[in-house]
Amino acid sequence: DVAISEGGEVYVSGSRSRTIYQLVDGELEVWLKDETLLEKANGLLIDGEVLIHGGQRWTIFNRKSKAIVEDALRPGDELFDFDGIMFDQAGGYIVTTIDDPRLWRITRDGSFPVSEEPLQGIDLDLKGHYMALPRVGGKLTLYRVK
Repeated sequence: DVAISEGGEVYVSGSRSRTIYQLVDGELEVWLKDETLLEKANGLLIDGEVLIHGGQRWTIFNRKSKAIVEDALRPGDELFDFDGIMFDQAGGYIVTTIDDPRLWRITRDGSFPVSEEPLQGIDLDLKGHYMALPRVGGKLTLYRVK
């Protein structure tokens, strides 16, 4: 995945290399490599001074120091193998996982509605907010986000 800051810094995840790269002067340079934290490195999202990383586990790094931000919003261990990450409209995130076609909303306190159905489905009235989600195998799913 790719994440671009408001200032134009570009970060790219490398799933097999367990690395996050940064584009510097037209070349990808290792920004951070970690065999454990970056297992299946994947979804990236920049939120101000932090870089949120998906992959096997949810990790949030300070972009300047590369240190883990311990007090940041994060889901419990029941949700893992993250793919895409985006902001929702309530200060949380909407995420996808690799082997699950559903969308998950992570709330401001880091919880997610395990007792409720995750966001899913298509609504063809095309009123409201939508998200197009590309899938492996050339499929595209359209979600209505409430």
